Amino acid sequence: MRAASGDEPSPSIADALHGGFPMLEVQCRHCNHTQVVDLTLVIQPRQRPVHTLRRVLFCAKCAKRSEQKRRPDLIGLRPRPSDDPSAPATQKRSAST
Repeated sequence: MRAASGDEPSPSIADALHGGFPMLEVQCRHCNHTQVVDLTLVIQPRQRPVHTLRRVLFCAKCAKRSEQKRRPDLIGLRPRPSDDPSAPATQKRSAST
């Protein structure tokens, strides 16, 4: 097992999850399709660096269209989207008697 060094180009999956960045944005260079991958659902060892996931990811849009497996580029880690606090709250209707 390798010792952790400071020259890794990306954090480990576990570090990204613990740091509050569980989403990985990827984009296919061929069709420009952008997708967000939830790292909590990735079945890989948690000590593996995030950049190594490129080897196991494929563009689903290209695979459907041309049946070619193209690897997307990793764009960056993102926090989980939360409910927009500035959005108007939905009002519940109360039953009138």
